[in-house]
Amino acid sequence: MNCRLCGAPSEVVVKNHHGYQENISFDIFECSKCNTSFVLPVSFSTEIYQLIYQNASTITGYNRYYHYANEVKKSGNPLAFLANKEPMYWAVKEKLKNFSGKKILEVGSGFGYLTYAIAQQGYDIVGIDISSNAITEAQKKFGNLYECADVFEYYKKHLNEFDLIILTEVIEHLEYPVAFIDCLVKMIKEDGEILITTPNKTAHSGASMWMSDLPPVHLWWFPESAATYIAETLKCDIEFTNFKPFNQNHFIKPRYRFFKDHGYIPPRLNSDGTVKDPAVWEEEKMSPFKRWAQKVFTKITTNTLIYPFVARTAYPLKRTATLAFTLKKTGIK
Repeated sequence: MNCRLCGAPSEVVVKNHHGYQENISFDIFECSKCNTSFVLPVSFSTEIYQLIYQNASTITGYNRYYHYANEVKKSGNPLAFLANKEPMYWAVKEKLKNFSGKKILEVGSGFGYLTYAIAQQGYDIVGIDISSNAITEAQKKFGNLYECADVFEYYKKHLNEFDLIILTEVIEHLEYPVAFIDCLVKMIKEDGEILITTPNKTAHSGASMWMSDLPPVHLWWFPESAATYIAETLKCDIEFTNFKPFNQNHFIKPRYRFFKDHGYIPPRLNSDGTVKDPAVWEEEKMSPFKRWAQKVFTKITTNTLIYPFVARTAYPLKRTATLAFTLKKTGIK
């Protein structure tokens, strides 16, 4: 079997791995060249996403995003609120720091809160998503910032239009990620940029063959080498986000050698489409002392001299479990 990304030889590393929904299984492959993990059979369907969005408040993983959608409007600075919660949103905030353009597109806007947060910074932004359920809910909550659209059709009417395109945690869901990103390249201006985030396989110790949402929700687990391959294929320059400032201010267990960075991920849906083990997401409740202790521990252990002795080799200070990179058309400064 050849790699579905780069075409190099790949091999099965897990057969009949359970999927996001009970009674569905997949084989997991790993590429010998680009190290990308992918699954077969590929069974992309909007049906499972409709189930997820209908049950978002209680389905593990998505209940966190549902919580953000409900809390973001209570913040005086919605983008800062999100950037403090997740490295992918921190990467967006960092990108906008030195951004001189105005017109932005968020692809895969989901619950709509990131599009809203960016709009609150004064940018002209549109959020698009293939899920009509997600768009309807986003419009109800945040206003007329969203369109239900398929990128493979949308790009044809929006060539060379955007200064920045943002897609957080999208490409791992796609059947054809390179073709998808190629459409985005066609939509940015000559000096435009595309910011992409996805779970980062390179930051993992290798103790598990799949530490991402289960298929068919996630079809890929990309390492940094895959991002480089995508950039080269599309004739783009690439720049990886340096997460050192984020890491120095956030306590992240999996980066330390004395904590596990792997574990069993169970199915999230029963075979009939209902939620397995439903739960409302809550922020971890911490005493003031524990919060202070984590802050002090993080400051001490992320010191440049100390960090190599306590952190995993795969997790240098510049890296997180989120891979973030920016694509630009080659030769554009």
